[in-house]
Amino acid sequence: MPLLHEPDGAQVGLRLEDGPQPDIEALRTALTTDPAESWSGVTVGAEEATDGLDLFLASVADGWALLTAQRGAIQAGLIRPIVLTGTPALVDNDGASFAYRVLRKISGQERWEFGAVGHGPHATPVARQLTDLISRWDRNHRGGPGPHIELLPTSIPTTDLPPGRVVPKRHTHTVLTWDRRPSSDT
Repeated sequence: MPLLHEPDGAQVGLRLEDGPQPDIEALRTALTTDPAESWSGVTVGAEEATDGLDLFLASVADGWALLTAQRGAIQAGLIRPIVLTGTPALVDNDGASFAYRVLRKISGQERWEFGAVGHGPHATPVARQLTDLISRWDRNHRGGPGPHIELLPTSIPTTDLPPGRVVPKRHTHTVLTWDRRPSSDT
């Protein structure tokens, strides 16, 4: 996992699963830029599970990554992730900007709003991209059945695969399709 900030006790890492590797030096520089925030309007309760959102982001977002951090990086004000061991993040197409998911408490309530903090030359657009995906999940998939997952052998040409997000693996193609949740007003 590439480290964007290396001092012991204050390390910040960015783990990317697949796809082209971004410019690590550019991302290290991005981390030192002023952050840009975007807020989704999507809220969550203290005990409410968000694993459906995490799976949605991982399966639909190009440039999906996990941001990891040690406490020293947070105490220094470098970043403020939700989970130290892996907060959903996006690296934008230029490979020199990234955003990660954050929460802010709603005053007077036991609810928090999802947002994103972006860094780099395209900090604002990549933060908005992440909050747009969070809003899409909330609007179309939250509380729904989750994705339909098919495992198909690699002998099937990619042109013959069903529609959906294809995750190529050594022996299989994993195809994830997110159907819209049923409307509550029907």
